[in-house]
Amino acid sequence: MITLKSEKVSKVINVPTTVNEITPDVLEKLTKNVVISKYHALVALCWKVGFGDVFFNSKKNERGAQVIPLLAKANFPEKDAEEFKWLSVGQKLILTRSAIEMGVHVHVPNAASVNSISAWAESVEKAEHPEAKGISINTLPKGQFILVEFKVVNISDISGVITSDTLEEDPFLVNE
Repeated sequence: MITLKSEKVSKVINVPTTVNEITPDVLEKLTKNVVISKYHALVALCWKVGFGDVFFNSKKNERGAQVIPLLAKANFPEKDAEEFKWLSVGQKLILTRSAIEMGVHVHVPNAASVNSISAWAESVEKAEHPEAKGISINTLPKGQFILVEFKVVNISDISGVITSDTLEEDPFLVNE
């Protein structure tokens, strides 16, 4: 996590820097107030992006960046629970690009959103330079963070899940 804080502004924001920081607990807290219809899933799209790129370059350039979809919430009838036991909050999903693009965007306000980070940076800039009109590149930290956006997709669009990022036995590993 990167902590955004300034002596001149009271608001402090923690911003995730790895997908591992987007835990099931975090996803459940972020989506507590989101209700989705039956046989749909709420997917957290985790984009690894640079602070400067998001705030000073066209967002369209970021769409070429790697995205990791995580299950944030699923809604299916209790009678189908056994059929969908392979789905659990926080798992990495296998989805087609078109399923992601066709998904319905859901705005989930949180302190690590682009709008919130932008408002924080503008407050810092105004506190340091009252005549400023916008954000200075020097206000934002260097490096990358995880930008989380949400989409609703059909559960049938989920082709599978990735249960672990590591292999117990890698058949290609000769020596470590």
